[in-house]
Amino acid sequence: MSWYYAPRDLDFHVLFKTGKFSKCEVFFGKTECSGTKLDSNNYLGGKKGVEAITVNTIGNFNYSLVVHKYNGKKIEDSNKVDGAPVLLPQEEDATNIPNLDLNKSLAKVSVYAPGLKRAIKELEVPYIITDENYLDKDKDKASQALDWWLAFCIDGKQGLSSLLTANKISSSKPDYAACEKLYDAAAKKP
Repeated sequence: MSWYYAPRDLDFHVLFKTGKFSKCEVFFGKTECSGTKLDSNNYLGGKKGVEAITVNTIGNFNYSLVVHKYNGKKIEDSNKVDGAPVLLPQEEDATNIPNLDLNKSLAKVSVYAPGLKRAIKELEVPYIITDENYLDKDKDKASQALDWWLAFCIDGKQGLSSLLTANKISSSKPDYAACEKLYDAAAKKP
């Protein structure tokens, strides 16, 4: 996941259920779960690098590839994750980066397959929010902070051939069953 310059911190998450009552979420706060690992984290603005998550062992799970605009405490005030990049004194001051909305960030999620140097699929966050790309149908999108983007779904039972473009903006973290619902809706289309 990459973005152009602002906002300062977008986070890449992969969500999946590993059983009826067990779930995994890989992101800067939990860097590894069930064969899936956060490879890089960036909280200094998009020009400071990508965030990457690798699914080393694909399971029989529905994986949700999600971007979140982090609006929490300043990184300096929070618990740092082992291996996360550190702001070095010689780096430009990242605190002056504008706090753009997620849909104006030019965030892009790219999906790669083992052995390939080019992405098999890329998707940029929708700039204009419509009823079609809005996940929270029961909420008024004009009054919500739209800080979550469900970009892609992957059905682990079928591998990368099942890659589904979700492209849904939301005011809250997508539910772990969001991809299941999208696969069911896609199967019902004539």
